[in-house]
Amino acid sequence: NYKESPKYIDMCSNPSDLTIPIMVIGGSAVGKTSICRRFVNNCFSSETHATIGIDYFSKFVCIHGHNVKLQIWDTSGPEKLHSVTRAYYRMAKCAIVVMDFDQTWNSLKSIRYFKELINDMGPMPVAIVRNKIDLTEEGNEYLTKELEELKREYDFKYFEFSAKTNTNADINEIFQYVATEAFDKYFYIIKND
Repeated sequence: NYKESPKYIDMCSNPSDLTIPIMVIGGSAVGKTSICRRFVNNCFSSETHATIGIDYFSKFVCIHGHNVKLQIWDTSGPEKLHSVTRAYYRMAKCAIVVMDFDQTWNSLKSIRYFKELINDMGPMPVAIVRNKIDLTEEGNEYLTKELEELKREYDFKYFEFSAKTNTNADINEIFQYVATEAFDKYFYIIKND
């Protein structure tokens, strides 16, 4: 497992020093890009195309009074491009794992990618987002059981969300949660008195 020492920052540090890389991972067509766009631009497009490799987004948020740049890496879901995604794991400070609310096959890939991330990197702040809640009244029972098993084994925060309708969870809360957890884990603030 790759371990990084906490970074000490001065209260007067350059804001560019406060950057948190967030991996957004999951199977194909689960809505990773839509979740990123909803957070960064507060928009949704049904014309989203498959991500090839990695797409980048960024947004500044306030964490404990500090202006922090979130570097968001929207990863491709197809199996043939997964080796590219795994190469970026080492640089991530936290992750958002996206699952489809009802689609079993791609959501099981999301779970596998989550396990690979934790096995490669060790414990890190993670949110699992079960997307597309607007498409069905009840989620897939098999996936629900898989998630319950996962909760017994791993530590993560769970959200149900619709990137299309922007309902059921607050997209800002999802990103703020993983970013704040990563900030608390990887940065120590040195106060100048």
